[in-house]
Amino acid sequence: CLSSFAVWSPDAATLVASSEDIYVQLFSAVSGKPRAEPLKGHTATVRSAAWAPAAQTFVTSADDNSVRMWHFLVNRNITEIAELEGEQMVFNHDMHEWGDLLAHIRADCRDYTKGLSEYKPSIYKLRHALDEGKQRTESYVSREKLLGLDVTDYFELDGMIDDFAPYYQLWDTVIQFQQKELDWLSQPVASFTATEIEALLEQWYKDVYKMIKAFDNDNMRPVQKIAKDLRVGIEDFKTRWPFLKAFG
Repeated sequence: CLSSFAVWSPDAATLVASSEDIYVQLFSAVSGKPRAEPLKGHTATVRSAAWAPAAQTFVTSADDNSVRMWHFLVNRNITEIAELEGEQMVFNHDMHEWGDLLAHIRADCRDYTKGLSEYKPSIYKLRHALDEGKQRTESYVSREKLLGLDVTDYFELDGMIDDFAPYYQLWDTVIQFQQKELDWLSQPVASFTATEIEALLEQWYKDVYKMIKAFDNDNMRPVQKIAKDLRVGIEDFKTRWPFLKAFG
């Protein structure tokens, strides 16, 4: 039957209501699922509940003329569960922000010349956030297992990581090349090791060739153009490199 009351905990993480009149039920504010089995003790309809300020204890009153006090630690470690769910709620909010940033990178970062000067903060911010997000979800899963909870499948994060991977590989290469090019042109050539520069240019050229092939479809034409612009930039520097090395 329907509960005659529903009371939020002070931290807004848990809802207490009655179940089948005489039982007390705790619900997660995040998932809406019961936190534990119904709490038994009253022998008549439960009418009301009130929380202690710390949100670890609450009392209920019923038509059996009794008032009962309940503590979370009596029924699994609900305090830890509530803390975990609070972190997961923040994580879900962060996921929305990361999704917006990925959409911005895919839609607006299309000018090869702006890789180092404008796009670098967004590219590395998202890379760092997704790496940290992966670590956070691994912690959540580990704690869910320890608490005996159903394990959450973070497939949306995995999908976002996969979607970002080709964009990150491209822009990371662009940014590295543009930064190195500035260094090589602004500092004495003698301060660098020629063989290392040549090996790096060759590796980048091989990588960008593979990227151009990978982006060879109608949906990825703007991204493929960036890869082609990068190839031109590398080819241009490789052409100039013998002169820089000879007269630097």
